[in-house]
Amino acid sequence: GSAYGRTALDSEAATGAAYFDNDAARTGHAVGRGRHAARFTGASREQVHAYASYCMLMGVFGRRRAVARYAQRAAYAAQQFGDPGGLAHARLYEAIAIHYCGESAAGEVQSRRCLEEYGRWLDVKDFQNGCISLAWNLFIRGYAEEALRWVERALGRSEHTRAQPDLSIGHLDRAMAGAILASLGRSAEGREDVMRFQTGAADRPRDAYRWGIFLETVVLFHTEAGELGAALDDAIAQHARLGLQPATAEFHLRLFFIFQAYAR
Repeated sequence: GSAYGRTALDSEAATGAAYFDNDAARTGHAVGRGRHAARFTGASREQVHAYASYCMLMGVFGRRRAVARYAQRAAYAAQQFGDPGGLAHARLYEAIAIHYCGESAAGEVQSRRCLEEYGRWLDVKDFQNGCISLAWNLFIRGYAEEALRWVERALGRSEHTRAQPDLSIGHLDRAMAGAILASLGRSAEGREDVMRFQTGAADRPRDAYRWGIFLETVVLFHTEAGELGAALDDAIAQHARLGLQPATAEFHLRLFFIFQAYAR
């Protein structure tokens, strides 16, 4: 059992590394390998996380029944060994996967419930993921003020624990806050948040994932601020140099091409 547990843990780490390397094939392989190992671990943290990861993958593919099935398996495993943090993890990623399936309103309801009822059991990374996913869900549907509140909750949790989400996890919470502020007519405040990330990210010039997410947020910021000139063109040109393409970019990186079309 311990060998399978180690395989599941290794697969979880490999999934994150592959995703941030923008390698879809490696990501899918790692998630699938983790799911296979989890079948033999028994109820454990490894099983919860492996099934929750597979639930997310099924969400990307729009397979709603598989999302429900693997989310239930993850939740059942957490309940079996009495882990409220594991149960919170399972419920949160089910909510995000539901949103990925195109059921935005249902994903919003479950995300909100999970963060409010189980938030104290989530680690910093999971809490941020949940808040930012919910914020995007709300923002793209026109609920900018509420989206901003959830970004601020993510920032508040990370600052309380002295974590650095902008550089250590991959979610550009402050840059996202900047784009939302621009949509609310508060571009001066928003610009400060956007640029704060750029200063820190300058130390990682080869991180295509981080810069891809950042630049898509910059494009959205300029569009919402009504700045459709040189600054917007420069952000689009910087993104082109990353070599990311809509057909091969990872899930979150594809938003750039939507925002670019919106701007044009």
